[in-house]
Amino acid sequence: MLKEVAKQLAPDDIIVGTSMGAFYAQMMHGWRRILVNPSFHTSEVILRPNFGKTMPFHLPRLDGVQSYTITEELCAAVEDVEAHQFDPDYGIFNGMPDTDDMVKAFFGLRDTTVNCRDEYLSHYTRCDFFDGAHRLDPATMTKIIVPEIWQMIDCDESLSH
Repeated sequence: MLKEVAKQLAPDDIIVGTSMGAFYAQMMHGWRRILVNPSFHTSEVILRPNFGKTMPFHLPRLDGVQSYTITEELCAAVEDVEAHQFDPDYGIFNGMPDTDDMVKAFFGLRDTTVNCRDEYLSHYTRCDFFDGAHRLDPATMTKIIVPEIWQMIDCDESLSH
């Protein structure tokens, strides 16, 4: 699915992902990315501890499905992607090499769900913190994430002049 989404993206688009979405966004090499509370090991934190349970989707799906069951196949598939997520030849590429300024993560100071800051910093350098929990709320989006997007866009414009 992400490969299909990537076909629709322009090289200068900015990808924003939260939690497991940040896990997938991190693998979108060549685009600028903002990762909010990335969950690089969902299999350990969520899936394996809830094996066999039926879990609700956090957001409504277009097809109306409201839940999923955590199976061995689901765990194994996610674990396989997790095992390769930082490999340089794994993921989705737009043909442009990543540079240090292309990825920035934000970590909630009150996030009790996951804490992948140290792992993030073993691969990237740019991060910041916000006064929030794991879920991205409207205030954090407005006060933290949107200004970061504008800053990325402004940097583009200053380079083109």
